[in-house]
Amino acid sequence: MSALESIFKTELVRSAARDVDARILEREVNPTASDDPQAIAVDELRVAAIASLIDYLGDKTVDGMMRNGATSAVLADSEADECLCNWQAYMNGLVELDARPTADDLLFFTVAGFLACKPHEVRHALRRPKYRTWLDQAREALPKLTWIDRVRSYVTIG
Repeated sequence: MSALESIFKTELVRSAARDVDARILEREVNPTASDDPQAIAVDELRVAAIASLIDYLGDKTVDGMMRNGATSAVLADSEADECLCNWQAYMNGLVELDARPTADDLLFFTVAGFLACKPHEVRHALRRPKYRTWLDQAREALPKLTWIDRVRSYVTIG
């Protein structure tokens, strides 16, 4: 067990992810149900998502991934799946809280999805209304940013 696993493989994180799923299900079944926005531990989910991505990518290099990916079949592993699950829980928590992710959060979510060999799930999520709103807001804010932030945002939105 790596040191980072003690951050993202905990009962607190699993419980927070279950709370998000339960809230989504409750809202789908009963749209008039009362909402308690404080019930979602979105900060813990963000830390877990980032820690799992760092742990997964920690011993990999882009060069190594490109070389191995070009000669062998691309297969996801359980670590990549777990990383994507952490990012999905965090992003779903933001949707439920009506909060907004950072540009980095959107980029990392997308990277986690592609590393898990689940581009269809990434595309599905990015087509959801709340994600479209986030991307549209980011695109509209581009002219107001400094040059370096604008370049970074163009790359992220792309």
